[in-house]
Amino acid sequence: MNHRGSIEVNAMAIHITQLHQADIFGYIADMLETARLLSSLETGDQLAFDLIDFAQQAARDAANLPWDE
Repeated sequence: MNHRGSIEVNAMAIHITQLHQADIFGYIADMLETARLLSSLETGDQLAFDLIDFAQQAARDAANLPWDE
């Protein structure tokens, strides 16, 4: 994951806005749970904050997408 709202896998990037909203919210929940677990580690605070920032941006991006019917 990078700070531009992309998930990078083997030199390919999937922009968060290319995913279905339900998937986005599932990933956001997973990121926030991971951030919660990282914050319990002595050295995990910065990564936890980065994940929270990324999750907030993903939520903002998802909120601006039209909902599929």
